[in-house]
Amino acid sequence: MKKWWNAYFYWNSRERKGIFYLLIIVLLLAGVNLYFRTLNPEMPEPDTEFLALANRFNSPEDEELNPSREKTYGNSPFRNTYKSPKKFEKPDGPFNPNGLAISEWMKLGLSEAQAESIKRFEEKGGVFRSKEDLKKMYVISEEFYNHIEPFLVFPERTFPEPKSKESAYSESRTIQKVDINSADSAQLEMLPGVSPKMVSFILKTRSKFGGFHTIEQLKDFRGFRSEYFEKLSAKAYVSEVKIKPVHLNYCTFSELLAVPGLDFETVKAIIKHRERNGHFQKTEDLVTLNLAEPGLYAKIAPYLTIL
Repeated sequence: MKKWWNAYFYWNSRERKGIFYLLIIVLLLAGVNLYFRTLNPEMPEPDTEFLALANRFNSPEDEELNPSREKTYGNSPFRNTYKSPKKFEKPDGPFNPNGLAISEWMKLGLSEAQAESIKRFEEKGGVFRSKEDLKKMYVISEEFYNHIEPFLVFPERTFPEPKSKESAYSESRTIQKVDINSADSAQLEMLPGVSPKMVSFILKTRSKFGGFHTIEQLKDFRGFRSEYFEKLSAKAYVSEVKIKPVHLNYCTFSELLAVPGLDFETVKAIIKHRERNGHFQKTEDLVTLNLAEPGLYAKIAPYLTIL
């Protein structure tokens, strides 16, 4: 019996040490498991009534319990990230939403982010031709739209009378100049020296301010090569438009920086002077206070007002 036992259950000192350490590890793991079981007793059954109430609160359709949840618009599966403003200001009178400044949208009750979204739409060539076009903007809530709808006006679209074949043929033989203040992006890109970035600059200026007052303003665009200006002026012109100026005493930094001809440092100096010394009495103060040279002021004056 002893021989049989030694044959099958005999371990040398190294094997005995290994078995000893293994038993210690097993006992430690069992002790740790027992310890945590005493600290974390089994959880009671969940309160089904409480869970049902919590699920109802998280439901976007239940506005009774969760009125502050953001609304969806139309059939879009995406939620609008803009919250409806709490209070709207009554417009001073009928207005055209096209080209309305960010500060004017904010005055009506939109947030700055909502107003900037509308301006980005216009900068890409978007136009509001009817009330329905404005209503489709996802940043325009139904409540805000109903508030401004009675005051919305849109310019009537006029269509030219059909021309005879003779007049059309004669016009085709003459050089047709492109109006910088009304041409579309395709027409602008055909002009000599006009890059896609310059087209974007022209469209943004038209959207924010109504357009340009001289064709020489295009020289101020960074990247435009002056040797192309003679060819450009031969094929393009600037029609007379009503410039929409920004208020020098109330405009934001970004609105003033968008004025054609103004650079970052000049705008920074103007805003800094306004913050330290208060409002300007007249736009000519920019020259008097050495904030703008007379030549620069002549370019930017139509885009500024203090009235």
